[in-house]
Order: sequence, then C-alpha cells, then structure tokens
Amino acid sequence: MKIAFDANIFSLQRAGGISVHFSLLIKYLCSYKDVEIFIFLKKSKYNFCLNNESFLRLQNIKKINFIKYENIFDMRKKINLNKIKIIHCTYYNFVFVLLGIKLVYTFHDAAPERFIFKYLTRLYILRIIPRLICFVFADSINFVSQFSFDEYKLFYNFIYKYFSKKIYSISGNYTSFEKPVFSVRSYVNKSKKSFIFTYIGLRGYYKNFLSALNSINYFSKESDNLKITLNIIGGSKLKTKEINILNQSNINYVHHKNIDNQKLNFILSKTDLFIHSSIYEGFGITVLEAMSLKVPTLAIDIPPIRELAGDSIFYTQGSTSNSLF
Repeated sequence: MKIAFDANIFSLQRAGGISVHFSLLIKYLCSYKDVEIFIFLKKSKYNFCLNNESFLRLQNIKKINFIKYENIFDMRKKINLNKIKIIHCTYYNFVFVLLGIKLVYTFHDAAPERFIFKYLTRLYILRIIPRLICFVFADSINFVSQFSFDEYKLFYNFIYKYFSKKIYSISGNYTSFEKPVFSVRSYVNKSKKSFIFTYIGLRGYYKNFLSALNSINYFSKESDNLKITLNIIGGSKLKTKEINILNQSNINYVHHKNIDNQKLNFILSKTDLFIHSSIYEGFGITVLEAMSLKVPTLAIDIPPIRELAGDSIFYTQGSTSNSLF
C-alpha cells in the first residue's frame, strides 16, 4: 500500500508541536512491511523543512521516498507516476482537492470557529473557509482526541450528517511520543526560595497567558526573598502589556523565541512547575512534553487535557489569576 504525506507542517515549524506528531506517525507506518511511504515537498519550501528537527530525522529513514514538486499540477503528475492512491495532508491545504485521489485531513481543534469574534482584527475568518473546503472534500478525517471529534461534530454537524460516507478516526495524543514515561502529579515544594516556571507556545486570547503571568506575579509577592524565573518558550514577540507586568514584578524572565528540542528538554528538566493556562485546546502536546520529562504540571481542567493526562497532573478549576495558584 502506498501512502503519501505532504511536508507542509514541517515547513511551518522548527521544533515541537504537531510536526512531532506527524513525524512519529509516519515513522510508525514505516514499520509495516506492506506500506510504502512518500513525502511530497514543494521546492520553494524545502529549505524551511530543513530547519525542522522532526523532518531531519525522517530523512534518515531509508524506507521513505522524498519527492519534490513545483506546483499542484506537477505534484499530481508525480502522484500518478508513482501510483499513489491516498495522501494524508499535514495541514489545511484545500488545493489538494485538485489531485483527484483520496484525501485524509487531521482536525486539531475548532479555535477559528469558536473564537472568531476575538480574532476579527487578524482576519481569522479566512482560516475557516479553507478548513470548510478541506472537510467537505475529505474522504477521511483524523482527530487528535475525542474532544476534537466532539468539536467537529458541533461546528461541522452538517458535514457529519450529510456526508455520511466519510471515515472518521481518533489517533490520540499518545502517538506524539514513542515511549513516554509520564509524571504522577509530582511534588511542588512551596517552601522553596527559588522557583523556575515554564510556559510554552502562543499567548493569544484563549491561551490565557496574562492570567498565568499575573498569577506568578502574585505568587512572587508572597515573600520578599522569593526568586522567580519564568521561561517563555516560542510564540511571537512579547507584547507591551506583557512586558509591563514582567517589569513591574520581581520576576526574572527569558523569552526563548526559537530553540531546538535539546534546549527545550534542558529547560523543562530544570523547571519546578510547567504552566498550561489555556482555556481551550484540542491536542495538549505541550502538556505531554512536560509530562514525559516528569515535570510537575499545572493546567486548567478542560476536557482534552483531562482526556490526555487523567489525574497525573495538577488542575485548577478556574481560569483567572486567583485560581491558578
């Protein structure tokens, strides 16, 4: 059986995130003797893929066939030439409907649909239209969690109802790690005089970063001699409001804008508490990254994180600054 993937997600990320999920999924499929894997790379994005650690590891697997293409028509020609019958899209590229083969898309979450009115200034609505086309024309849709499947049925119920021949599957977050060793809550010693906190990812509306920031600030004021260090990993440039809160507190902070997996694991290994303040997720891979290193983790109690972590981490029932600590 010949299965193809596009390399879109590998050109968009460098370390961590959904590219890790797809790289391990591809590696897992390579273990089947009757499966032949192809990865299609757009020539103009190839150099971006070379910055992705997960992609570089895939290049060392002999069983994977890497095929470069110029445009969608060149891609279609090479797909037919190699007699490929199915392609699993790593991102929401609706142009692939022109390929004339079976399409599989992965549904991560419904953030664009659920928070559309919070992102009008960023033209967030433009993300919904390509997604809609992808889901309508998909032969199969994969979900990263049961929660993401429930979100799909809520926001795209008309597709679920009227396009009944689609194949649905749930891969689960656990495909993101080969042999995870998860933390079991772990102990946080609040009597310490020095704490290292870590936050990973975007910091937009539903990520609730400001609440986490204010909460750490409150915690830091519990003692005059308390030393707080906050590692902020990834995301865009710190906003003025975020910088003002940090500068007005006694929090030492470092913004790691672009780091590799080795540096990420090193930071997490030195972390006293990983903070996941998001009020909405579909995947929760950053929680998995912390759990796999046995880092004590605090998250808001939302369905996808509970589905993923069970009772092995610390939860807060609210999303405000006062409820986080």
